Amino acid sequence: MSEISELRQNEVDFCRGHINYFIDNYGHIEDKDNPVDIVQPFTRWKEQREATDSIMAHRLNILLKARQLGFSWLACHIAAHFLLSPGQTIICLSRSEDEAKELIRRICFIL
Repeated sequence: MSEISELRQNEVDFCRGHINYFIDNYGHIEDKDNPVDIVQPFTRWKEQREATDSIMAHRLNILLKARQLGFSWLACHIAAHFLLSPGQTIICLSRSEDEAKELIRRICFIL
């Protein structure tokens, strides 16, 4: 294995065990309002960090939130993190099939 391949594998292994590191260093979102630079870093704010920690610590979570707070992107980043480990399956549910497909598209965008 080449040195670069080994370094890349070590980084993936580290990301598997450290979700906050993964999101902070590799997280990105689409800003469709900015056609010049559509790919933007996903910079979480305090409540999103707390939600990430809660989701990872507890099997069941209820999040009360308004629209446009970035929690769908957060959920997609958490799903992408799980997909770093072999044999994981993610199910995307939403109000409609098209909305569920959009979640899957976002996860692919992140990866």
